[in-house]
Amino acid sequence: MNVYQMGSIPPIVCDAALFDRSDMQEGKLGSDMHVSYEHRQCEVGFAPRDHWFAGMMSHVGLLANEKENWNLDISGYEQIQLASYSKGHHFDWHIDTIVLSDLPLDRKVTVVCLLNNPEEFTGGEFELRLNSEVFYPELKKGSIIAFPSFIAHRVTPVTQGVRHTATLWLTGPKFR
Repeated sequence: MNVYQMGSIPPIVCDAALFDRSDMQEGKLGSDMHVSYEHRQCEVGFAPRDHWFAGMMSHVGLLANEKENWNLDISGYEQIQLASYSKGHHFDWHIDTIVLSDLPLDRKVTVVCLLNNPEEFTGGEFELRLNSEVFYPELKKGSIIAFPSFIAHRVTPVTQGVRHTATLWLTGPKFR
């Protein structure tokens, strides 16, 4: 299973995509939306469902699904989630598909865009576990990466500065 890494979008687009963060709240986990500082600590906010950046990100996810031959049944997408990771914030190994949930759709493709320069923070590395090996994609401001939502990934603890990302999940009928 491959990861799809697109080039990067212009920095000015990233700056514009940093939508209003006044409603940021603690990141939560699972279908019951609980807080676990041991597993995840960051602040999140959500763009309106019709935010213009969703079109760009969903296009990358659909392109990845086609080019990488994942052949996942996609029927829509969720709201974009903006995540801000400050000093000490992290997100331990996890997958984005909530297996056996009561949700009507499953997350099929995860699309992540780094919205600021890696020079603005230390730590906060994005890692994926592929075939029992850890993959460290080289991300810069504007990099977009897409992968099947059942691939384990994490964000290591930020040690200085703040890391900003936008994440969009393409969804589809339940996995069988």
